[in-house]
Amino acid sequence: MAFNDGNKKRHVTIKARDLKQLGVEIDKAKRRFHHEEKTQIKSCYEAGRDGFWIHRYLLHKGIDNLVVDSSSIEVSRRKRRAKSDRLDAGNLLRLLMRYHGNERQVWKVVSTDCRRRGYEASPSGNRNTT
Repeated sequence: MAFNDGNKKRHVTIKARDLKQLGVEIDKAKRRFHHEEKTQIKSCYEAGRDGFWIHRYLLHKGIDNLVVDSSSIEVSRRKRRAKSDRLDAGNLLRLLMRYHGNERQVWKVVSTDCRRRGYEASPSGNRNTT
């Protein structure tokens, strides 16, 4: 995960599906960046096998979240690119800031209407039909 207030950055790693630690890290970031409790948080993640339960959880917590189509994220095709979660998180953070700065073409946002898709993934990773 990467946090940013426009000036300072903070990178942390949490275990998969650890929602308690996610909340702790968000609170730590608010304190580090000297934000009030009611500060609007904006987040994003790449669409994947986890489905939309993470999205629903973040919305429930009052976080403005976007699910992004990973194939639409811009990458340099001219040079070989290092790959790591930390680099990916930093890139998503930069693109999120650009997106909310009205550069809407930086990626494609995925529709999060799970009912239309006919399935969803739960935090346990099991797929359930609806």
